[in-house]
Amino acid sequence: MYIFNHALKTELVCKYGYRVIAITVIQFSMLLFAGAQSRVETQKPKTGQVQKTQSREKIQNEHDTPPPVIVTTGSLIVDANTKKSDWSNVLGSTGRRTVSFLPLDIHNAEPSKPIYIAHIKVIDGSGDLLFRLDNDKNTNKDKPIIVTAKLTNGEVMNLTVVKGTLEFTMDVPDHKQMFPKAGEPTPSKRQRVKYMDEQNNDVFTVQTIEVSKDSQLLYHVTLSELPSEGFELKVMVWWEEL
Repeated sequence: MYIFNHALKTELVCKYGYRVIAITVIQFSMLLFAGAQSRVETQKPKTGQVQKTQSREKIQNEHDTPPPVIVTTGSLIVDANTKKSDWSNVLGSTGRRTVSFLPLDIHNAEPSKPIYIAHIKVIDGSGDLLFRLDNDKNTNKDKPIIVTAKLTNGEVMNLTVVKGTLEFTMDVPDHKQMFPKAGEPTPSKRQRVKYMDEQNNDVFTVQTIEVSKDSQLLYHVTLSELPSEGFELKVMVWWEEL
C-alpha cells in the first residue's frame, strides 16, 4: 500500500472492519469496538447518538495504524504484509521493471476481489498532516492512484494498484530492483524490500513525493522545502476490496 537520504517504508493496511497491519493496532481497534458495543447495550442511546459514536470510532480506526510508507535517512524500503518471496520475478517493458505482490488482511488471507487504494495520508516527521485523500466515497474510486517517489538522480519509483487486480505493483528503472537486502532484519509477519541498483547499493536521495489519480496530480511536495527537510516523511496507504 521509507527512500535515500530518506528511506521509504511501506506497510499496506486497510481501515477497521477490513484489514489492519500491526498487532498492537488490531488489539486497540478490537478494544474500541467492544467498548462501543457495551455502551450501546447498557446505555441504549438514541439512534443518532449510536451513528455518531460509530462514525467517530470508524474514523479513528481508519487511520490509527502504522505508516505504510516512511521516507527517512537510508534507502527506499517497501515493507508489506504479504506472503510474496519471489521478488526476482519481475516484468520488463519500455525500460522499466515491475514487481507485484498480494497484500494480506488481518487474518493473513489474500484478497478475494479486486482492490483499490482507499485512503492516503502524507505526514511530516514532526507529525504535521501535509495531505489527506479519502477515496472510498468517490464514484470513480477504482481509478488508479499512484504514489511516486522522484529521486535527485532523475529516477522514479511508482506504487499503485492496477484497476481490476488484487495486487499492488511497484515499477522502477530496468537497472534497479526492489529486493530484500542481505543481512538486514525483516519485520515479523511482513516482507521488506529495498530500492537498489544491480550491485545492491541502496543509498539514494528522494527529491519529491507526488500523489496522482487518473493522470491528475493531487499532491506534490519537495522534501528539501519542508522544515524537517523530509526526514521521516510518512506516506500512509490503506486499501479495500471493491
